[in-house]
Amino acid sequence: MKNPQMLHEKGVRKYLVKQLDKYINEMKCGKIYLKGTNKFSAPDLIMLMEHIGGLELSGCLEDGEFWTQNMDGEYVGDFLIERNPHICKSEHVVLRGRTNASIETYVRHLVNVCMLNSKSLVAQRLNGSDFDGDGLFVVDNETMLSGVDKNASIVIDIDDKATTLEQEDTPENRLKVILLGMNSLIGETSNNATTYHNKMPQTIAQKKKYDAYIDLLSVINGKTIDAAKTGVIFSIPRHIAKYGKPVPYFMKYAGDYYARQKKFLKSQSNMNRLCWNIEKWEKEIKWKKRDRDFDYTIMFDNSVGVEQSVLSRLDKIYKDYNTECQTLKRDELSIQRELGGADRFKLNWDGFYNKYRDQCFAVCLDKRMLVNALVMLCYEFYPKGTTGFLWNIAGDFIADNIEQVEVSLPVRDEVYGDFEYLGRKYKMVHIKELGVNDSALGIGAENELDDWEVCIKW
Repeated sequence: MKNPQMLHEKGVRKYLVKQLDKYINEMKCGKIYLKGTNKFSAPDLIMLMEHIGGLELSGCLEDGEFWTQNMDGEYVGDFLIERNPHICKSEHVVLRGRTNASIETYVRHLVNVCMLNSKSLVAQRLNGSDFDGDGLFVVDNETMLSGVDKNASIVIDIDDKATTLEQEDTPENRLKVILLGMNSLIGETSNNATTYHNKMPQTIAQKKKYDAYIDLLSVINGKTIDAAKTGVIFSIPRHIAKYGKPVPYFMKYAGDYYARQKKFLKSQSNMNRLCWNIEKWEKEIKWKKRDRDFDYTIMFDNSVGVEQSVLSRLDKIYKDYNTECQTLKRDELSIQRELGGADRFKLNWDGFYNKYRDQCFAVCLDKRMLVNALVMLCYEFYPKGTTGFLWNIAGDFIADNIEQVEVSLPVRDEVYGDFEYLGRKYKMVHIKELGVNDSALGIGAENELDDWEVCIKW
């Protein structure tokens, strides 16, 4: 916000790449941003009121219809309704959005609800969902819609919500319910289904067998989700579980647990191919250097300069910091390997940084001069080293040294916008055209943001 050239600084770029790693790895698992919205599932509420009032049941939605709305208004046309976790292909449901006078009169105020028709098996198809807070994902994406097999056989559990016999409310029985909730097989069931989805069947008969396994796993997963409250547990059949491993290659990016797996299914499935393509793209961009032309002097405040005595003492602290940092990193890696994963152990790096930050402040209390000195150490004295010392010690106040330059900000414009972000179009508008000053940017005196607040937050 003060100088966009800071995007070329090594520490800033390293931080941004680290933040992007999460999203890139999610893309490798098929988690790609789509135009859609998350809503709470609800039945035909007009039909519900008719039932409560003892009237003839007609409702406001017909078979194949639904209603919801967002900030742009009500949904009209075909949309894909999804629920997580989804196992088999009959769980992808395409419905038509509609509205009418009854909806406008009675439910128009519900902004976070997806109302499903009660004249078809939509809820039951979505892995046995119900209306006690289940979430749905309403998707508006042509590729997803075109990929739905509308002729797929519907898979539902005809004994859905079956429960065990009523039991007395005792501490022992409460404990049993708690233990049921802790021993969930949802992940195991989903992993088995994922493996069979990504196997490459050699014959039509083999494909039908895999599809049948997946359909059964869908029913089992629905039972597993409700096991803690129903007491009904379905185990995965041994012949299905036996060949439900290993998980596909792309799953290695689904978390540390999967990354530790030694064997993966490397079939030529669409998901594995997507993962390999993104891996290749990531390697191509990862080693591209964009910080060679960075002018580090924009972080240097010439009005305060640097005292030579301060620079000399900070030089010794800088060397001690790097020596201890390398030792601690080796120790941390060794312990993590011994314990079996990076998620098992982490050093208290904040304590380490605070120790050296206190040492630096003991040498120089002037934050601007301290930043000047650290910039000189990292960019003039030791240009081949990292800038971690600079950012870990003085990251909170480096911006104070940077001179404010003229910048442009994104403003939403669906007509003339050249930039797209999460389905919305934006144009860049000069800060002066917005009538924004340093105070409104949060630079200097505090001030409340005006009606373009969304631009700054974006």
